[in-house]
Amino acid sequence: MRYLLIILLFLGSYVRAFGEISSSNEEAEDNVSDFEIAMLESGGVSNDFSEEVKIKLSEPNYALVNFSGFDKMPVSKTSDLKGWVEFYDGEGNYFKKRVIVNAQGTSSLMWPKKNISIDICEDEWIGDETPDITFGKWVKQDSFHLKAYYTDYFRGLAVVAYRLYDDIIADHGDMAHPWQRAGVTDADDKARCHPDGFPVGVYLNGEFYGVFSWQLKKHRKNMGMTKDCAEHIHLDGKLTDNFFKGNIDWTQFEVRNPKTLYCQDGSKYDGDNPTEIMDETSEFYDPDNKKHVLSAKVKNYILKLTSYIPKIQQYHNNGQIEELRQEFANYFDVQGLIDYTVFSSVVNNTDGWEKNWQWFTYDGEKWYVEPYDLDMTFGNTYYGYAVVEPEYQWSWDKPYTRFAYSNGPSTFINKYFAEDLDKRYAELRKSGAINTESLIEKVRDWYYRIGEENYTLEYEKWPKSYCVQDMIINENWELAESYPNYLQATDWNDSTTYKKGDMCRAYYMVWVAKNEVVGVPPCLNPGYRDSLERVEDWIKRRIAMEDNLWNFDPKQLNVDVPSIIYEDNGEIESIYNVNGQIILNVQKGVNILRYKNGKTTKIMIN
Repeated sequence: MRYLLIILLFLGSYVRAFGEISSSNEEAEDNVSDFEIAMLESGGVSNDFSEEVKIKLSEPNYALVNFSGFDKMPVSKTSDLKGWVEFYDGEGNYFKKRVIVNAQGTSSLMWPKKNISIDICEDEWIGDETPDITFGKWVKQDSFHLKAYYTDYFRGLAVVAYRLYDDIIADHGDMAHPWQRAGVTDADDKARCHPDGFPVGVYLNGEFYGVFSWQLKKHRKNMGMTKDCAEHIHLDGKLTDNFFKGNIDWTQFEVRNPKTLYCQDGSKYDGDNPTEIMDETSEFYDPDNKKHVLSAKVKNYILKLTSYIPKIQQYHNNGQIEELRQEFANYFDVQGLIDYTVFSSVVNNTDGWEKNWQWFTYDGEKWYVEPYDLDMTFGNTYYGYAVVEPEYQWSWDKPYTRFAYSNGPSTFINKYFAEDLDKRYAELRKSGAINTESLIEKVRDWYYRIGEENYTLEYEKWPKSYCVQDMIINENWELAESYPNYLQATDWNDSTTYKKGDMCRAYYMVWVAKNEVVGVPPCLNPGYRDSLERVEDWIKRRIAMEDNLWNFDPKQLNVDVPSIIYEDNGEIESIYNVNGQIILNVQKGVNILRYKNGKTTKIMIN
């Protein structure tokens, strides 16, 4: 069929050139979907893996995905739409499989373009028989997330942030990931404990639906965990300061691992509707039931976690600083928390200190943290009406303030490991892991992988995204500085009479009345027009501020780049290692040289 399409398209073009197109060719060409045309324009299919149950592909540059078997995309986590998914990697590799499709996310469900969760099947949509699919350096999976990133113009800056995090932890070598530091020996060596993604164009029944990021899920394989081990615990959700102080609200977070737990009321644990896990005090507890025993062990480990901060607080109260640091390191992974803090500060991961941080333990005693859901980075916000300038954490917070969240373990990291944080930031700046140009290149790489043509299709499909709309301000109002006015202002009310100079809040922004006004909202349409230039400027200003806040003198980076002159390319502008990090001098091994004329070349130093 696919090769026939190529012939038909060719014949159609040939006949049109002579004005003799036949009705049969017209009909055939009309039946060719946008998805099939996009595949053909990318070179067409050369390898069909539809009958394979083990599929291994390189990470696509920009893939194409088509769903069929249902008329509308899912709107809830329990839609369970049964259909087919076609995947084409842009390099000739293709497969078509049965799939169960749901919406995915929490707050993101309010947006018209929703995240998609897919479970790929080899059986009749039961899910007992599934394929093993591997992309690049990912763990093999049979289910994935397709992230919409509706509030992000780039539809994937979060992936850029994940890859920066990979750079930040890379110098730890074989101790880079939590399961490695915990001494787990049977984990998949590709388990990275956080997502990654690549851009895809998604189609529904052959018609373009939008640009998404195809991503790794929070699956136990990617976390280096075993599903029935009581000590392999993964907590996901709202882990607040109250939680870490022993005041547990079991409905606010999910125990993602281990699997098949039970609740105090005797029911099976449901992560989508979590409640208190069973222990020995439950009237339904059966000591001969292995899953009841597993549940009780897991619960006791979680209770133990919530006792750590009160214990550490006692050392603080007694002024025992060194003892506090030692005890803290017994309970929490200091190295990971420091990296997480520095990383979050650089990308302004304000949403990762209560709801989205992921917590793991592999022995029930020591706990590790990893990032997730980084859609609020590089100035993006969950409400999507505007972006936050790089000098702010939130637009209503005091600018030029060190990134420090007081929630559970983070309180003590910021207060008692401040010098360690400064030292780590300096290490990462000197190594090039945190570098303005390399971070900008990551953004550019994502942007150009999607390409302007696909962005045009995206915003023709989703024109109400605030990131491509102009803000329309009523002539009676003007924007005011959010800091310090935001906390003092009240929400706009249509029955309130505002006199000249009065302020109100609307769309997470502060407005000041230019004259007396009543019943007229400040903003008739929120929005902003994002761009590559905006993010590049954000990164430059952010890292300049970070240097100051982390007490790092950028003059330490002023080592001369070798003035190697090549007749064809000119003077070298910068040097990168094989991981794409900027380095100050050529090193042994592969070096990537970028010249001032924009060209690059690789050289090997022995």
